[in-house]
Amino acid sequence: MNLKTKKIIALSAFLLILLNFVVRPYLKKQEGVKVVKKVLSLWKNNDLTFAFNYWQDPQNCPPVYDLQSYKIIKAEFYTEKKVLKARLFIILEFPAGNIMPSGKEWVFEIAYSPVGWQIISMAQVIN
Repeated sequence: MNLKTKKIIALSAFLLILLNFVVRPYLKKQEGVKVVKKVLSLWKNNDLTFAFNYWQDPQNCPPVYDLQSYKIIKAEFYTEKKVLKARLFIILEFPAGNIMPSGKEWVFEIAYSPVGWQIISMAQVIN
């Protein structure tokens, strides 16, 4: 085997390791953020029906309507009992008179399952 072939094999092995241990986890995390953004956009469009599909237990999905805007502050990813999970901290803005408090920080807890990312819960952050 000549030097050029060895370099190609080494580079290929490095790229495979990089894809498996760096790129794949990054893309999986971005997919989790996309799921929460999708639910928020559905709420923004007052389409509550399709939002239920992204919840692990649809009965935990709150009846959110008239969402005007949202801002994702941070996302914390962690592993618990070999399951990839995340907490996304989001500020939700609602019009005056809405039952949901406007401008408050909320935390979405999500988990990666065999069917993809699902929202486990949503709760207001108490400061």
